[in-house]
Amino acid sequence: MLGWSHWPWGLAALLTVIGGVLGWGVIRLHRSLDRGHRLPPLSEATYSVFSGVRAEAPSGFRGFAWKFTTTFVLLGSALLLVGPWLFAGFGSLEQWLAAIALWPRPAALDIQPDYVFLLFVALFATLATVVGLEFDAVRCTPNERTRPVAYLGLYILAAAAIDVALGFAQWPFAYGLIPRSLLGGEFYTLALFRLASRPRPIVIVTERRDPATKFTFALCLGVSILAAVAVIVLLYPVWLATGNAVVRVSFLLLIPSLSVVFFGAFGLLLYLRSEGREARLRPSVADFHPAVSIIIPAYNEAPTIAETLARVDAAAAEYPGSVEVIVGNDGSSDRTSEVARVAMQVFRHSTGRCLDLAHGGKSSALNGALLAAKGEVVLRIDADTPVVRFASIIPYFHDRDMGEVQGRILPVRRTGWIARFRLMEVMWNHAFFRRALLITGAVQVLSGNFCAFRRDRLLAAGGWVPWNGEDAEISIRFLRLGYKLRMDLDSLAYEDTPDTVGHWLKQRIRWNRGGFFSHAYHYGALFGGLECGAASIYWWLWLAARSARKYLVLVFALALSLAVLPFDIFRVLVLMGLMFLPRAIVIAAFLARWGFLRQVGWALAWPVLWVFRSYFYLESLGTILPGNAPEFSD
Repeated sequence: MLGWSHWPWGLAALLTVIGGVLGWGVIRLHRSLDRGHRLPPLSEATYSVFSGVRAEAPSGFRGFAWKFTTTFVLLGSALLLVGPWLFAGFGSLEQWLAAIALWPRPAALDIQPDYVFLLFVALFATLATVVGLEFDAVRCTPNERTRPVAYLGLYILAAAAIDVALGFAQWPFAYGLIPRSLLGGEFYTLALFRLASRPRPIVIVTERRDPATKFTFALCLGVSILAAVAVIVLLYPVWLATGNAVVRVSFLLLIPSLSVVFFGAFGLLLYLRSEGREARLRPSVADFHPAVSIIIPAYNEAPTIAETLARVDAAAAEYPGSVEVIVGNDGSSDRTSEVARVAMQVFRHSTGRCLDLAHGGKSSALNGALLAAKGEVVLRIDADTPVVRFASIIPYFHDRDMGEVQGRILPVRRTGWIARFRLMEVMWNHAFFRRALLITGAVQVLSGNFCAFRRDRLLAAGGWVPWNGEDAEISIRFLRLGYKLRMDLDSLAYEDTPDTVGHWLKQRIRWNRGGFFSHAYHYGALFGGLECGAASIYWWLWLAARSARKYLVLVFALALSLAVLPFDIFRVLVLMGLMFLPRAIVIAAFLARWGFLRQVGWALAWPVLWVFRSYFYLESLGTILPGNAPEFSD
């Protein structure tokens, strides 16, 4: 170890390295993203721009995830074979950096195999290989093709600097695994961001309403730190008892996974406490029932639109105020308009009309219906989302600071493994985790197929953007404006679910693209004084970076066990089981709580869903890398 034994200096050096690299990465990422421009509220002129935007569907290249996975397995296996030589070269670099840092004192580092380092080398090498092979000079500039290699070099230098800083403090080598993992994830995310296409600036937040919302960011950060500390304290005794390097690498998988569960638990408790206080001040629907406009975008929805409209009218019977229903027909080529008008003629509890618009995408239909709406509250639903009840959502808007409220959504199908997987997602996201993100101002999206807004606030904010992910973007925009976002679990609507893996993949590509576009578009929130929307960007950066590689980490851990210490594979599998078990318990608990007792056993299949989601996220990256359509609206 190094001769300098004063640990405060070592800690300072370590924090300086990490802080400097993080700061550099954030600045570089910030400069690489479009910051948008201020525009006036939605008007007829703005709407004409919206309706004229209709980008093509994403091209990408098929099989991106399969090619990436295959390349990763091949390169990762090769790196494991030459691991001793790589570690020797990396150790020489560290000795050289230590000699410079301690000159003229002698320096000696205790170098040990670092498989986290090897993992990220494999990821960067895979990204560079796939981009180099798949993207020609037309789709990708030489600078873009070599960018993953440049970030790999920066990560190697940063990892070596961390080891040198730890040497200053004479800390155990294993302590560097976590910061090296965090920095590797940041550099990998940065490389993806720098390669990806981003939507054109069209609508942006005009100004922040309440600068004091930075308290929400502090709350999010505090709950995140509390969750991570709780997990580390819980697992540290097991860490000490585990001396094997391979098992310790696998053990690191537990920390972020369990931290998410603890964050959700702490955040949900805060949300329920806040919701209890707000509910006592909220009037009943009998005392507060402003006019409601229900807007439904529709494109070739003739088979489902009549049933959806009938359900809406039936649900309106429970609402004491006036209800109007507006169908925004997005230039359908089937009988959507005719079927909708016939269905509206038999309305008993609401009024209805159908607007025939030029084909411009879902956002065009939404904005057209929004301009025609007269109600104080606008409820947005999809044409294939039958509503059972919505009245309980409306009293939320008695609070003038309320921006958006999502109702409870359940999958309409109950048979088939894809539908059951979606039900598990709803239990995890809607019932558990999303409410924790709401109270901490870090929510990624409120589902657009069943959500409500105050009409004047939505108009003033600029309506929906004309690219994929309009529901995620408007949620983040309302966060940045300082409004509250909530969920109402007393309401109910049913959503359609894919019935084939191909349809499921297309849906997830669309969702993942939308999340990327929305958060990349609003990345400037991190530089606006830590406003409320910054927490959403902060969480998305971490979750999205993990989603693009998390099943690859499992593949690497298994390969590492087989290649280095085959007898430890059982312990690795046990640790992986522990990683998934807490989420399965949460899902099973909410399945039972919401009355899905027959589906509780499916919670054990969560790891399979986890792998599918990660694979689909990786596939979606192939549609946003250079040369692809930067945006589209379906």
